[in-house]
Amino acid sequence: MLNDKLSLADFKLFRDLIKKHSGIFLSEAKQNFLTIRLNYRMETCKLSTFKEYYYYLKYDPKGNEEMQNLIDAVSVNETYFFRDSNQLNIFKSHILPRIMSIKSSQGERQLKVWSAACSTGEEAYSIAMIISDIVSRAPARWDVEIIATDISTSALVSARRGIYDDYALRETKLSYLNKYFEQAGPGKYCVKSEIKQMINFGHINLVDNLSTRKITNMDCIFCRNVIIYLDMESRRRLIENMYRSLNQNDGYLLLGQAETLREIESPLHPLHFDGTVVYQKQTSNELLEVA
Repeated sequence: MLNDKLSLADFKLFRDLIKKHSGIFLSEAKQNFLTIRLNYRMETCKLSTFKEYYYYLKYDPKGNEEMQNLIDAVSVNETYFFRDSNQLNIFKSHILPRIMSIKSSQGERQLKVWSAACSTGEEAYSIAMIISDIVSRAPARWDVEIIATDISTSALVSARRGIYDDYALRETKLSYLNKYFEQAGPGKYCVKSEIKQMINFGHINLVDNLSTRKITNMDCIFCRNVIIYLDMESRRRLIENMYRSLNQNDGYLLLGQAETLREIESPLHPLHFDGTVVYQKQTSNELLEVA
């Protein structure tokens, strides 16, 4: 049975608890949204009041496990293959060739890319397909490491399965569909093993300093449509973590199309590509020149 709408005081209690454990900040405009999500979880836990559920999260031995379920419930996981294709085209046509050219000149043959908020996997697999296309045409063999992380454990389960419907593939070119997917039933497609093997999926909280310290020397990080859900303190912490994880030589950060670092002090340098901004870690090397 649906409980009454959360009071503002109770909303703030749950909002602060969610922020503490995930970095996700829910504005007061999300009060109805959170009410619905809480009712869903309370029904699953067989609890009847918001107070009972709050104390369950904080003090019950199984509270940490349920906290993850709540974070899964409030996480926004809507995505699809080759989303924001303009950014991916910039990665394919400008950033990736630049990285490979510099590394080749230094005798290196390793690419490291991080899909930092991979959701159900569409972004990470899209990146893997683009890289696979490029390195397959390179004169020498390249080692590719793609790390894909998310705060939602349920999203990661779907990502590892790698099975998608027509809607998730609505922006996918037929050439990619034929080359990198296998039929998995009516209207269902499974990512081929050669692409799955390029990616390591894992659970991580992007605003947690200790968790992100394990990820280092990334040539490029995709962290799209994340900071819009964080408050300013968490945004600063996330960007600090992304900066630390980037390669010291020409590391690149791609945010969502509607996201910017204008209000965040950062040593990352903005590069403008026909209406799209990419951020580069400044080093002694020259910045990527935009054609």
